[in-house]
Amino acid sequence: MRIERIRLSRVRVPLRYAYLSSRGIRRHYLKTVVQLITDTGLVGLGETDGSDTVFPRVCDIAASLLGEDPLSLCKVDCAVSATEHSSKPVEDRIAFGGVEMACWDIAGKHHDKPVCHLLGGHHRSQVEMVCELSAGPFPSNAKAETIDSFFEDTKNIDQVAEAAETEVRRAGYRALKLKSIGRDPDWDFRAMSALRESLGQEFHLRHDPNAAYAQDDALNLCRRMDALGLQWFEDPTSTMSGMRRVKAGVLTPVATNMCVIDFEQLEQAIGIDAVDVIGIDAFHWGGLSNARNAIAGCEANGLKVFFHCFFDLGITTAAMLQLAASVRELPHGMDTCLYLQDSDVVTGGAFEVSDGFLQLPAGVGFGVTLDEQAVASLTIELFGESL
Repeated sequence: MRIERIRLSRVRVPLRYAYLSSRGIRRHYLKTVVQLITDTGLVGLGETDGSDTVFPRVCDIAASLLGEDPLSLCKVDCAVSATEHSSKPVEDRIAFGGVEMACWDIAGKHHDKPVCHLLGGHHRSQVEMVCELSAGPFPSNAKAETIDSFFEDTKNIDQVAEAAETEVRRAGYRALKLKSIGRDPDWDFRAMSALRESLGQEFHLRHDPNAAYAQDDALNLCRRMDALGLQWFEDPTSTMSGMRRVKAGVLTPVATNMCVIDFEQLEQAIGIDAVDVIGIDAFHWGGLSNARNAIAGCEANGLKVFFHCFFDLGITTAAMLQLAASVRELPHGMDTCLYLQDSDVVTGGAFEVSDGFLQLPAGVGFGVTLDEQAVASLTIELFGESL
């Protein structure tokens, strides 16, 4: 079997609500929808970032695989994935991850099995999801000055708690991650305190400022929040040494999906005892093969894992559900931003979280099919041959 044709659709996906974090305001996001077509007629679906830096690399990598056997890239111990791409720049890993994803979809269809069986087995049919909540509740067209003024008044924290309660009631989440704009530790402490009070002591809460705080500020804030019983502090500060310092100074576990995104960093984090929990996705790690190997490395060294969300559309959501199903022990839920989406690229529209879980799609491969009309309506750029 050989890859005979490729089609890459760069899509612009509008958000229903503005997404705020310390990285700024996001009103839409760009993704690349990957289609690999084999000489046997199988079509593999993949998805990755569609930014100006990543999309050209996806095009180059996909084009380089014309004539290649897609199954050669679908091995958990795959030499090409683990050595050639794991040490490359993160943009290349992100690009490769989407192309490799499509190869896994082909492999599942070729073997007439869901991908989880090829990755390690079918250990669950549903996966707990974690709501990744924007730092503040705003429509997608909210003006920047309106957003800035919101965070100047701590009385508005009540609106953050109300937004969290609304999503928890709607989808039944048992865990929620609050993004932070990383400007005011006191705001963050008050916001997390309000969430703890409104959602209850048993509810799992995570705080994530995307490494915005300096080490001293991060350590002081996390020490204050220790009493709130959070599930973990996620990327409270930048650098491996900074994370290690916070971890050594608090009781709550410390997690990252920023300072540990390759195998060299994982080895370093283990060596200096920098974190307790590692975020895994199919992109920063350079594909599902590397993601599965990273999970095994964490398990072997006493680290927990969670599945990181990269503004996933339906293809990636399905792929990550397959990966989650293949892991024998899955201690933590999978992040999701699905509540932000107004549209998707798979038939049936966006996945719907119910009672805090998503069901594993039925069918072979990833179990999803492409909604060509939806893709066409969102596409801003095409690469490759028409289907």
